[in-house]
Amino acid sequence: IFISVELPDYFISKEEWKFCKVIYETLKRLERVTKIFSGIYYLTTSLIFYELTKITKVFYTRQNDFLLKDIISPMEEKFNKYFKDFSTIFYFATIMDPRIKFEGC
Repeated sequence: IFISVELPDYFISKEEWKFCKVIYETLKRLERVTKIFSGIYYLTTSLIFYELTKITKVFYTRQNDFLLKDIISPMEEKFNKYFKDFSTIFYFATIMDPRIKFEGC
């Protein structure tokens, strides 16, 4: 049985819990992509473009978030630095992969 007790001031507030939840969800998405990019026992070329779009979506949805904007901006700059000039081979690998279905095709 849970007994309700008044907690001291040093516990996390509701706003801080909200911030922790947002950070967790964002980092969880980025962790998944990092694991896919780091794969050495399976083909990852066709998955890279697909996963990069997911990262772009995370940046887009969190760029105006008051809690994360100072964190997301530098991450997005570095991301754009590395993936600005994307090799055409990744596009072809993605298009040819039967696991990835494109809407409207």
